[in-house]
This record gives sequence, structure tokens and C-alpha cells, in this order.
Amino acid sequence: VARRQGMQQQSDPDIVFTTVGGDQQSGYGYYEEDNGQSLGAFWGRLSITSSTPGVRKIIFTDDNSEAACDSSGNPTGSGMVWSEGGNNSTLGPFKTTDQVMSGAPPGQHKSFTLAINAITCYREGGVWYMTNEQHKQQSFQPAPFVAVGVHVPVPNSGWDEEVAFDRAKQALGDALGIASSEQSFQVQQQGQTTFVNKTRRAATGTHAAFVFSVFAPANTQVRPWVEAATSSTFPFASLYQSLGGPSGASVASAASQLPLENALKASAGTSCSSHFDCQSGLFCSMNERGAVDAPTCDVCGSCMDGNSDAVDGRCPQDLCAGSGGYPGCIDATFLAKKFETNQCESSFTFTVWRFTEKTANNETGKLEYVAPQVVPAYVPTARTVTPFNRLVGGIAVTQTRHTQDTCIEDNIPRNTYIDNYSSAAGVTCPTNTNDNSSFGYDPAFMPSSGLYNGKLSASDWYTLSDRHTTTTVSGNTTTSSPSFPKGFFPHSYLQTSPGESTHATEKPVHSGDGDLFKLYLDERLTGTQAKKAIQFAKDGKFIDGSTSSIQVDFITYNADLDIFAQARFYFDWTTSGKIPWGYDLQTVSIHMYQARSQLFLWRLCQAIVVVCLVVNCVMEFADIMVEIRKFQLFAYFRNPYNWVDWSHFVCMWATVVTWTIYEEEIGRFTMLTTYPIVSDVGAAARVFRTEPDIELEFLNFQDAIRSLISGMDTYSTFSGISVVIFVFRMLKGLNFQERMGLVTRTIEAAISDLMHFFALFGIVFMGYACVGVLLFGHQFNGMADFHSSCLTLVVFLISFDATQFYASMSHAANAWAFHLFLWSYLIVAFFILLNIFLAILVDAYAAVKQDTQDAAGLPDELKMVALHGIKRRFVKDAKFVSDQRLLSVLENLRDTLKGTQKLKNEVKSALSHRQAVLLPGGIELDNIGMARIAKEAGAIGKRSSGNTASGKVMQSDSVTNDEKDKVDGEQREVIELSQQDVVLDLMTRFGQDVGQRSEQHNEEVLDIVQVENLRNQLCMFNAQGRMLKEQERVLSLMEMLAHGSVSEDVLEQFEHLGDGDQDMYACIGQIQVQILQGDRFPKMDMFRDCDPYLITYLDSSQKDEVHRTAPQRKERNPKWGGEAKYVWELQKVTKWLTITVMDKDQVTKDDIIGCVNIDVSDLPFDKEITKWYQLENPAITSKLRESKLKVSIHKVSPDPPTDSQRPNGTPQPSSPT
Repeated sequence: VARRQGMQQQSDPDIVFTTVGGDQQSGYGYYEEDNGQSLGAFWGRLSITSSTPGVRKIIFTDDNSEAACDSSGNPTGSGMVWSEGGNNSTLGPFKTTDQVMSGAPPGQHKSFTLAINAITCYREGGVWYMTNEQHKQQSFQPAPFVAVGVHVPVPNSGWDEEVAFDRAKQALGDALGIASSEQSFQVQQQGQTTFVNKTRRAATGTHAAFVFSVFAPANTQVRPWVEAATSSTFPFASLYQSLGGPSGASVASAASQLPLENALKASAGTSCSSHFDCQSGLFCSMNERGAVDAPTCDVCGSCMDGNSDAVDGRCPQDLCAGSGGYPGCIDATFLAKKFETNQCESSFTFTVWRFTEKTANNETGKLEYVAPQVVPAYVPTARTVTPFNRLVGGIAVTQTRHTQDTCIEDNIPRNTYIDNYSSAAGVTCPTNTNDNSSFGYDPAFMPSSGLYNGKLSASDWYTLSDRHTTTTVSGNTTTSSPSFPKGFFPHSYLQTSPGESTHATEKPVHSGDGDLFKLYLDERLTGTQAKKAIQFAKDGKFIDGSTSSIQVDFITYNADLDIFAQARFYFDWTTSGKIPWGYDLQTVSIHMYQARSQLFLWRLCQAIVVVCLVVNCVMEFADIMVEIRKFQLFAYFRNPYNWVDWSHFVCMWATVVTWTIYEEEIGRFTMLTTYPIVSDVGAAARVFRTEPDIELEFLNFQDAIRSLISGMDTYSTFSGISVVIFVFRMLKGLNFQERMGLVTRTIEAAISDLMHFFALFGIVFMGYACVGVLLFGHQFNGMADFHSSCLTLVVFLISFDATQFYASMSHAANAWAFHLFLWSYLIVAFFILLNIFLAILVDAYAAVKQDTQDAAGLPDELKMVALHGIKRRFVKDAKFVSDQRLLSVLENLRDTLKGTQKLKNEVKSALSHRQAVLLPGGIELDNIGMARIAKEAGAIGKRSSGNTASGKVMQSDSVTNDEKDKVDGEQREVIELSQQDVVLDLMTRFGQDVGQRSEQHNEEVLDIVQVENLRNQLCMFNAQGRMLKEQERVLSLMEMLAHGSVSEDVLEQFEHLGDGDQDMYACIGQIQVQILQGDRFPKMDMFRDCDPYLITYLDSSQKDEVHRTAPQRKERNPKWGGEAKYVWELQKVTKWLTITVMDKDQVTKDDIIGCVNIDVSDLPFDKEITKWYQLENPAITSKLRESKLKVSIHKVSPDPPTDSQRPNGTPQPSSPT
């Protein structure tokens, strides 16, 4: 028939394929085994509609043959009538047994394609016409299904299996939400009915078991059905009971299954037409593989975008769960094509509906809609490390890198096999040279990283110098091309982007950090951005084989406490493979004074401390000057207490200086309100790029905080040491009190033994420390070096905690070596040496304790001080002499007391037990002496004017005859006054039992002398025996010679020669001495001139008369005249006249300038001799080369000449007192 052309006829009829599942291209499948073959059962709907009005027929074919009709409107060929008459007629559902699906081959294990050709045959004016043929084809495949096993109760009677089956099928379909019209072919039974016994009855089964294949309307419905059927809330049991079944029905199992065996399906690389054709874990991919020029089965992971990868445009979720869903541009194969056609867009313009009111525009004044802020503007928040501690600037991560070099050293003999092994493996070792070359990668350009962004171009972010280089060799041509961007750059490297205009050629570098690599976690980062930055460092290989150490630094500020805290965590890569770590946490306060009142108090206390320190130093310098004048500076520095004093002064001045510097640094301290170190916290690449100026400001801020912390630590250290040394000074100061000075006196008594002990202990200790390093240092960190070994051995002595060392040390060496080392050290060091140390201290303490057991305690002395103060204030001077008054008198009489003491020390035969006041220099004052002092103090009678002025307390200086009677009267008065109450009070307060004090010393000396005398006596006895025999022999010989050659009168005179010894102390005359002047006396002090005075005595004077002159101030050529004129009785044994020249000192002991010893036995009688004599002093011989003394001496015989016969007409001198 003729084909009428026209718009209506061009698209008529309309062919539509619709599966039961809706938009999923999958039908229902049901398979029954029949003679080993699978009969296909495919379910779906086919709709062919026509919009042509009037009488019409729809003719179609399903074998790709032409669809047509004859002049009577009947189909030709293999055509069939789909619909006849009416409008929009639809047939279905259909299956293989229907005529329409007869093209489905039985036994087909794969899917099949149904091709439909259709026309509309219509009649107009009695003539049949037909439209253009419409063609459409559709692939059908069995759908996945869920195998659900249910148990229904079997009653004891009236059981109908068919009824129970229908109830179970309907209840299951209703529970899964399947329409009743679909349940007949969507829910099918598998296998035969079985019975199970779910009670203890041994008879027939109590429940019938049905297994249903529930075909899914969509492959995405399989998993939800399995989860629903296995849920405890699945309503199958209630629905079964509502349909008339007994209670007790349940779902036994539910599992997803494929309709065909996996082995019967296509493997990877085999052609396919649908996903059902592929084995488990595969899908039908549009990407052709190898020589196959058709869709092939591929692994599920390759299905990324269903539209471009899957044969049907969808990644099958039943076969490849979780596949697909990736953007269409993820595959680089299509990326270039999409970019060329501008089909791969990354952003789209859209409008957000605004439910806002119109507001006036500030510029135009018009009412406008204000666009809502969909994404609020980011406002940086305060980042806190812990509550109240705000992060300042950010977290800085600093890496130190070392270059790598060969591990083989040519100058050391080595094993060649080991070197070859290392060389073959490419092993390198770190050097001590810092590596400042850029390294790592930017993960945003690395496909293997989770931060990879395929939309970025490296040339937009990095210059050619910032990228790695790939070298390609082709023949003789070598080509270099840029590769991946580098990720990390040294601190001194100036990072710039391509096309960026900058005037800087060098980056401002922080001192000492140029070769280091720094990363910053800016305080503005959000949590997601911070994680991205950390992932950047991880994926970019920030830590690699060249890493030597890493430091993590951050600073916090606590506004509540007003303190900065600086934390540092450090990790060191050791060549042993271990990464030891540690941390430092320090704080500092910028505002030292919280209020103005506190500032005033601080300044006042500081001023007081400085003044006291200056006074102490001046006093100590005065002591040094005294020792210099005495030429005893070396002795001063040998005193350990002086070293303690100076150590305290040094630490105190260091404390003052460090505090001053600290305050100056605080005054210079500045900081910014924020430190935006990172250039762009939200950058897609190059996330660690910094702003150079801000980075330098932040690093300088860190330096300022560290400097303040260091200053405060130094100040605290010196302050603490000063307090400790001050405690030792206090111990030194308390040494005056015998009970309070037990500590210092014990140490002084034990110092010699302690020095020997520490020398011995040091030898043993260092020996064990060396052995510990050799045995255990390779494995046990506590003995890795000598310093650590010493600390560990000290811990052994103080706290023997085996858990800290036993396991490591026992595995580091042989068991016998470990136990020998451990137990020998404990026995020697702990049980022996440590106890010896304690024994030395205990012995010294016991000795000191015994010496001080009779001493008055501190409470008694405090009581005495209190009573003294009361008496001083309320008791009259006539009955009480205060300590202050006594000290004043003693200072005034100091020169006289020293002058009256004999310079010739005689060994006393015995000491009587008597009370006396002992003064420095060996001076003793008894009751009489104290009576003289009390009289001078005004406590007894009136002060004597004459004697006090001349400094005479005891009779020792020369006096005239006119004064003799007066002095004797004063002595008798003093003796009477020595028994008064005031004198007895002084003796009670200050007197000591001289005999008791020296008793122990005398006993010790006596024991030594007795032993020595016994030894000498034995030796003398033996010698005397031998000499006695020799003397007898010599006497006999002498008598024989004498009788033979010497007259009798001479022998008699010789025998009476010894009778004159008794007259050796007889007086043979007088000697008159006058010291005229001195010449060129040396200076004995560094800063003072010479203040000479004379002390003169004669060796045989029975009265022990010692004469002393008054000092002449600042006179190196003194003249005495009549002041130094003395007379003594001359005896036969008189031989030496001694004249000593002394230098007067106000504070220290008087110095000896020199002496003149004159042998008076050689001088003639009755003749005055005046002569210059050279001064002698072996200690200062060089100073006395020109120092002389002019002396006039006159020996007068028993019968002196008359005055007219005396030379110069001098009168007879008076006899000495």
C-alpha cells in the first residue's frame, strides 16, 4: 500500500519498552531445570501506541523483518497484529510462551535483545494506508532475586499445604511491598516443601519450610529486601496470621542470589552484551580490551562513571556494589576531549531564593533585595591549646637535614665484603653537613595522594626552578623536562608564583635558620585546613632518609595568669635507628608588678638588698687589706669560709645584674596583634607558602620570648644558688656558739678523712662507670656514655629500682658479667664505702659533741644576754660593768696589755686550778687584773689619771723612784678591791678554770713526753755505761800523767775550779743603755707609713724587766733621747742585750721591723760606747739593708769612778725598778 508522508505519520506508532522494575533495564527471570537445560523466563512490558485517528491496525514484527500490511489491512510476511481498533491500545505483560516473545531462544544463558518493527495501518476513504516503519530494540536479562526461606506452623489436623503455600507467598509479597497483581510471577517457589521439627516431639515435623525466589524490580532493591527480611520487625508472621494461618510463622533465612551459575558466565576480557553475561565481580564495560572489538567484561573497580563505562549506562549495584558515582571527568582519557568542547564544567551559576525584605541601598537609596549570606564570612577565632592558653601565631615545625655520603672511609681498614654489600645496596650514611636543597612533592599534583586535584596546573603555581626535573635520553640527545613540583623549601628560599611581580630578590632570613626547613600551622586554620596541611606534609614526604631532627615549637598566652608559655618538642634521628624525643616547657611573665604599690615595695626591697650587699663587700675588702698589710693574703685565700663569702657576693651581684638586664628586655618587648604567617590558608596547592616579613616578625617574637625565659632562668638560678650559699654563711656565722656550730665543726674535724675517702671513692666509682659503658652502653641508654653511666650508678646508691634497669642490662651482657658487675658494685660502693663515709662523719660528730657537751646552750646564752641588758639598764655602774664598757676599756688598754706581756716564753712546771679571763694572744687576767680594769671602768673608786695616761696596768715599764711608793699603794688597793662584788661578777661571767681547760692538753703532752723521755733514758743509759768505762780509763791515764809532770798546787787549784759556779749570778756592776735614734726604717704596711716603738730587755735580769717606748707616728727616722734610757744590774752570766723595733698597727697584730742583739760581755768596763747597729730580720732581709739603730752602752764596775772621772760628766743613773 502506499505510504503517505507527513508529520503525523513520521513518528507513528510509538514503541515503548517498560520493565517491571521501572527505569532499571532488567526484567524478571525464572529458571526451571528441564533435561539439563535452562528455560528462559523473561518478564517485561511492551507498549505500542498510535495517535492516528479512525480505523487503524498496529502491525509489528520481532525478527527484524519488515512490518507492512496489504490492501485489506492485514499483516504481510511475519508481521503480527498488535492492536486493532481503538486508541492507545497496550498489551502485556508478556513472557517467552507468548507469541510476542517467541524469539527468545530456549536454553539461553545470557541476555537477549528483542527488536520490534511496527507500523500503523489505517483506512481513509475506503483505502488502507500505512505509516513509516518504526524500529526499536531492547535487551532483556534475568533479574537478581532474594532467596527467602520461611517456616509456617503445621497444625495437628486439617493441614492443607497448597493453602499454606498461597498464604505464605501473599504474606511475603505484602511484607516486601509487592503489589498483588505482580506477586503471581514476581514471587516464585524454589524446590519442594520440606518439614522441620522445632519442638522436642519426635514425631512428624512441626513446621513447613518454603523457599521463595523474590525477583527484584530493580537491582538496587536486593540489599534492602535482605535487610528487611532479616529484621526483627519484619511483619511476615503477623500478615500470615491475618490471612487465616496459625501463629508461629517466621523467616528462617534471606540471601541475595544470581539467577545463573557463575561458571556459565563470561570471564574478564570476554565479550558481553549486558552485565548479566559477566561473572561475579565483573561488569560489562564499554571500554574494549585487546583484540575484542566489542564490549567486554571488566573488573568492578573500573566502573567509575556509568554513562561512559557501563554498557547500559549504569554501574550494576547487584554485581558491583558501591561502584560508579564518580564525576564524568575523573578519567584523564576523556579529560582532554571534555576540556576542548567545554563540556567538563567545574562551576555553575544558579540563584538562591531569597525570603528577605527589601532594604534601602546606602548609595542609591533604592529599596532592594539583599542577598542572604549563604556561607558566612570566616572570622578567625582564638585557638587554645588547653583552656585559657591561647595559641600565639601558630605552630612551627622545623626540620634539620644532613647530606648523605658513602659509609666507606678510605683511611680506615675495613672488610671489603661488607663494603661491597653496602655499595651494591646503595647504602649511604648521614654527614655532619646541613642539606639545604629543596625536596619532597606537592601532593595536590600527585595522583597517588588524597589531596590530588586534577583541575590544577603546576605551571600556574610553581616556577621551573621549583619543580623536579625529568631527564630523557634518546640516542645522543638528552632532554630535560619539568616534572612534579617540589613540596618543601629552606627558610632562606624566596618562594614566588609564575607571573608574580615582586621587588624583593632575597628573602629576609632569621639568623641561624637559613638552612633549616620550616612549616607553619597558622592560627587562622580551621580544623579541616589543619588536617589538610598535615596530610600535605605526610604525602609530600616531609620526613625522609635525610631527616636529622625535628622541632615543634609553639607559644601560648594565658591572660588570666598573665604569662607566656613556650613549648618545644624535639625528635632526633639517631644512626642506631631510634628516635628519642623530649620536650621543654617554660613560662615567663611580662608584667612583673601587678600594682603600683607592689612596684614601690619591690624597688624598696631591691635597694635594701643592694645596700646590704655593698656594705658586705666593703667589709670583706677591708679584711683583705688587713691581710695584705700583714703579708698574709695567701693565708686569707686558704680559708674555705672566705671562698664561701666571695661565692655568695658573686652570685648576689650576678642576680642583681641579670634582674636589671631582664627588666631592660621587658621594656623593649613588642608583639603584633596577629601573625598571618601563611600566605593563603585555603590554598589548593603550596599550602605552606609564607609571608616573609610576617614570618621574620614571628621568629623574632619567638626569640624575644626565649630570651626573656632565659633571663628569668638565669636570674632564678643565681637567686637559688645565693640562698643556698647564704645558708652556708649562716652556718659559718653560727659557729661562734658551740652547740649551734656542730655542723661546721664536724665537717672541719672530718675534712682530712673525707678528702682521702672521696679520692678512693672516685677511683672505684669511675672504674665501674667505665666498665658499665663497655658492657651495657651498646643497648642500655642509662650507660650509653660516661656521663649517663655515672648518673645511673648514683641512682643505684640512692634508689635501687630494679624495674628501671634490670631487664635492659641483663640482656645487654652475659648473665655472669651482669651479676658480677651489679653485686660487686653494691657490696663495694654501698655496703663498704658508703658506710665508711657515714662512719667518718659519726666519729667526727662524736668528738665534737664530747668537746661541747659542757658548753652552754643557745637558750642559756639568750637568757644571759637578756639579763645583761636588764642589768645594764637598771643596775648602777658601781655594782655592774657592762660588756660594752668592758670592751671599750680593753681597747684602750690593748697596747699596755700587750706591752707588759713577756716576750720570753717559759715552760711552766704546773698550772694551778684557778679562775682567769683568757684574752687573745695568751693573755690571762686574774682577780687582780680584773680589779684594775673595774677601777679603770669607774666601777670601783675614781679613775687614776697618771697611770691610765701612760698605759700602765701592771708593773712592767720603767718608773722613777718618786713614783714607786705611789704604785705600791695602788697595787695594795687593787688587791683589796679584787674581792668586791663587781669583780666577782666579772669573773663569774667571763672567767674560766685554767687548770681544767688545759688538763686534757697537759695529759696528752705529758704522755708524749713520758714516752719520749723513756726512750731517751734507755739510750742515755746505754751510752753512759760505755762512757763511764772510757772516763775511768782516761782519768787513770790523766792522773798518771799529772803526777808525773804537774805540780801539786796546780792540781789542787784545778780541783777547786768548780767551786765558783755558785757565784755566777753575783752582781759585778751596772750597765747603762740609751737608744738614741733610728735610721731608714722600712714600711711594713702597703698603705701606712712606719709607726716604730722599742722593746728592750737584758737576758739575765732576774726581775724580767722589759722596757717599752711609745710609738712615734709616721716616722721612719725616729729619735728617742731620754725616753729610751735604762739601767740594769750586771751579773756574771749576763751576755745579750736585745733591742726589738716594732711597727704599731691599729687593727692587726703589730709587726716586727727588726732586732739588734749586742753581746755585752765583750764590752769594756767604765767606758761608754756609742755605735750604729744593723737591724736584722730574716723575713725581710732585703728591706733592712740600710736600716740602723744608734745605741750608747756604758758598763760600770762595782767601784765606779767619781763624777769628775766620768766621761762627759754624766750623773750616776738610778737603779732600775
